[in-house]
Amino acid sequence: MSSIKQNISTVSLSKAVSELLSSKNKNKSLGEASLELNDYIIKIKDLVDAGDITLEQLREEITKHLDSKEVIVPNSLAQLLIGCVGDKETCLLKPEKAEDVAFLYNTQKGKLQALSKINTIPLTEDSVAVLYLTGNPNKINLDSLKFLEEQGFKKLRIEYKDIKSANYKVINIDNLKRYIYSKPDDANIFHSVMILGFLLLLIFALYRIQN
Repeated sequence: MSSIKQNISTVSLSKAVSELLSSKNKNKSLGEASLELNDYIIKIKDLVDAGDITLEQLREEITKHLDSKEVIVPNSLAQLLIGCVGDKETCLLKPEKAEDVAFLYNTQKGKLQALSKINTIPLTEDSVAVLYLTGNPNKINLDSLKFLEEQGFKKLRIEYKDIKSANYKVINIDNLKRYIYSKPDDANIFHSVMILGFLLLLIFALYRIQN
């Protein structure tokens, strides 16, 4: 029975990877990908998390469809999957802890995309929402994180890298609510800098008058 299940999983993996990395799809961004293609990403993640396929099997399947000399388009489906050709820490489809839930951040739309159909809510108080993105984590739309808070998550782990990097860097946030509502936006930062600049000019002017 386990052999039959393994064969079915292998076929599902092969179909998902071949569709994602086909010539018509591999250069599409996450925002351009159809619901069907997004479902393939979720399917691969679910297979890995369930232990039905290994990262080695995933690596081999991706290698079949990607030429090592091929130029990878930034933020494309190919770029998303190519990280899994490396070690575990370069692959966003690696298995998470049982209580953690993974999401992709769509930089074009500023929205989250769940990497699982099985569960998108925290299982325990210690559950962590794991957010993967390519780009600057400071550019995350904080309103998109409110969805995680509404689902009941209290903790967040952001795993991010730039286009040229292989390994993900990690930001651990133990208080998601405080991170969302106390983090200043660009307008507030600009306003604060203007006030500080004005105060410094005022102090300098007073100093010159006194001397």
